[in-house]
Amino acid sequence: MASTAVLEWRAHWRVVVGSAIGIASGLSIWSFVVSSFVEPLQAAFGWSRGEIALAFNANIAAALLSPVAGHLTDRFGVRPVLLVAMTLLGIDYLAMANMNGSLPLYYALYTVQTVIGIGTTGITFARAVSSWFEASRGLALAGSRVGLGAIGGVLPLLVYGAVARFGWQGGYYALAALALGIGLPVSWFLVHERHTDRAPGASRTGADSRGAWRLLADRRVLVLCLAGGLTFAPLIGIMGQLQPILTDRGLSPDTAAGLRGLLAVAVLVATAGTGVFLDRLWAPLVACIATLGPVLGCLLLAGAHSAAELGLAIVLVGLAHGAEINILAYLTARYFGMRAYATIYGLNVMTISLFSAAGGALFGQAYDRLGNYSAVLLAGAACFAVSALCYLAMGRYPEVPGLAGERAAARA
Repeated sequence: MASTAVLEWRAHWRVVVGSAIGIASGLSIWSFVVSSFVEPLQAAFGWSRGEIALAFNANIAAALLSPVAGHLTDRFGVRPVLLVAMTLLGIDYLAMANMNGSLPLYYALYTVQTVIGIGTTGITFARAVSSWFEASRGLALAGSRVGLGAIGGVLPLLVYGAVARFGWQGGYYALAALALGIGLPVSWFLVHERHTDRAPGASRTGADSRGAWRLLADRRVLVLCLAGGLTFAPLIGIMGQLQPILTDRGLSPDTAAGLRGLLAVAVLVATAGTGVFLDRLWAPLVACIATLGPVLGCLLLAGAHSAAELGLAIVLVGLAHGAEINILAYLTARYFGMRAYATIYGLNVMTISLFSAAGGALFGQAYDRLGNYSAVLLAGAACFAVSALCYLAMGRYPEVPGLAGERAAARA
């Protein structure tokens, strides 16, 4: 690494380590363990699986409120938002461990968990990391997400063990212990941000008072949001239907399940490796190449029959999935700076969440109506191709990162 990058790591490696542990202690790990609670809650309270699944509607509220969480982070700083969110998340897990069988109460607590948990995701941690790293920002962002992949492979077993031994309550107590016993102290001692200089009308973090929606006046914010949404819509659709997609191509269920393991490996490799290229090459080109890979992946999933070709398709999709979050976090800082970083990141999260919900539903609906996945996979390939072009449309790096209006004012 360049000498500047080495100095950054020597001075601020604790922020990366703290963020890696913090992300793996917050809401981001919920998707790895949520299925562990379905059958125990069904047996304890007599709820149907459909009734339990209705709680996922809270994700819509979380998506719409992500820009608000980002704006609060930009205005008041990472630590206040992060520490409050991590504390309330842990308390919410404790409340869920003491539910009495009321389905409306479950929905309410699940909604609180999902909305409050936004503050324990990349919206806060990515801002903290990006504020300290410039020469090696891509590698630092990648390092901050490695912990999520590592604990994602272990935590389901731990939660399953807690549920098996202590009932469904034990699973929620384990998550509360993770958030309050690990995530909170690590965030307190290791995660903080570099404060930008104050500007007129700005808070101590440098964030101005403009709302999230006004940021969309900058064309590049819209382009970046569209690129993320068009990438994640087919990604989530493919991941949600991957097993039946593979068996429809003639693979046995056991072979298909084995190939699915390549997805996790590819995601982890891309998460760890993308940062190296982002720091050395033009980031939109890296994003374009990573997003073009799944175009071939979709074509293989739609027409290939051999395990080798389908395995290659899974790897291409997994590499894009692992690279994408790092890419969006890096591009946000590189083009727009830190003043409205978390707000713009929140707009990306909102767009990705809404597009992902649509993509996941469309893949299932396409099979129900057409009897196969070929047409929706071809549509997915088109989405990836358009997304790749969107990244290239970001243009050259600005001399001074910031929003279009800020740069125009600076030139005046």
